[in-house]
Amino acid sequence: IRRGVDTLINEGTISGASHGIEVVDYDASNRGSIDLLVNLGTIEGEQFDVYVKEINRIGTFINAQSSLTYRGPLPQFYAIHIDSPQAFGSLDVTSPSGFLTFQIDENSSLSDNTLYPAVLTGVSPLNVDPFGNPVQGTFNDLQWSLVPNEEVEDQWDLCVGDCTASALPVPVAGPWSLTLLAMFSGLLGLSALRRRRLS
Repeated sequence: IRRGVDTLINEGTISGASHGIEVVDYDASNRGSIDLLVNLGTIEGEQFDVYVKEINRIGTFINAQSSLTYRGPLPQFYAIHIDSPQAFGSLDVTSPSGFLTFQIDENSSLSDNTLYPAVLTGVSPLNVDPFGNPVQGTFNDLQWSLVPNEEVEDQWDLCVGDCTASALPVPVAGPWSLTLLAMFSGLLGLSALRRRRLS
């Protein structure tokens, strides 16, 4: 994109050899820009999914794609789209500049007492809020906050409600877990039967 675009909505797949979307300048008087970029599908490139060259910009970026790679100046507003605790947008940024205002897309569906990990990666505290204020808000009466990941530098998790270990929901056992549990129970039963026969 070498000139100004008001709105770009992707609900399918945008792909490119180097970058899925490039925002670059056409010449000194024509900067590349997207006022509103909505990604509800997939953007993919071999180097970066979204590439913004230096002085060019994205105004508002709404993203539902997980692990979308992004290089360049940050969007002024970044809104994560969330469908479930397993399906939500996340941004992996290289060479960021400026700072973004983090938001939650109004069409999202949030779960209370849930931690959405690694929603932002490669973004320093100065990129998130240059004044060092907490990044938090309310969505449909649910309190949320953007919190630094304790293990990965410049990575941020989204906490909705109470994210202490005691408050987080217990994961539901999947088919493999249930199968292993059944096998283990069966082995215990056979061992007990053998002990009774030997005695």
